[in-house]
Amino acid sequence: MLLCRVDYRFDLKGAYPVKLPILFNVSQIIIEIVCDRKPATWNIAGNIEQTALVENVGFCSIRNFPVGFNKEAYELVKAQSNLIFKPVKWLNRNTSIRIYKMPLSQSSNISVSSTPIKSTSTVNHFIGSSTIFAFLMSENVNRLGFSITNSANATLFIDYVSAPTSTQYAVAIPPKSYFESPINFTGDVLGVWSADDVGEGAYIREFV
Repeated sequence: MLLCRVDYRFDLKGAYPVKLPILFNVSQIIIEIVCDRKPATWNIAGNIEQTALVENVGFCSIRNFPVGFNKEAYELVKAQSNLIFKPVKWLNRNTSIRIYKMPLSQSSNISVSSTPIKSTSTVNHFIGSSTIFAFLMSENVNRLGFSITNSANATLFIDYVSAPTSTQYAVAIPPKSYFESPINFTGDVLGVWSADDVGEGAYIREFV
């Protein structure tokens, strides 16, 4: 069941964040990003930020995750919330964002990103916070997934393959927050913080 479809011309408006025009209160949805004349090398369409309504505060960010161009299922924090799509900087094409309700029986052609990772070990490391971008993870063909805990009192911006900035990134991990990648990405992951926080940084686990 289609819940929402929004069409954008990012080549005219620029690749700026856009808020989807409905409120969500579900724990799982299917997201499909369709782009005109998409090159075969494009895998990541952007980032989805879920913001929930907190009493006496307003909407606060509670989850961030990257989205690709395939039709995939994603887990949400079940709360009355908005979804904000933050496209990658090169998405200068006609783009359609389609949100579907999760069917009772999932079709075999839908890739569900919440499937548990079948991993027997992890590679753990720590990267100190810095306002100069750093490689958080180098390419690892054995990587099945990864998680990052940002212990710094600063936002950690990450991107895939290319160096992120505070305005061009795939995922923004708020201070003292946890992020788990919903996609099986094996390439380089880079990061940069909005400010230095001595002794704090990213605690990373690669599932192999």
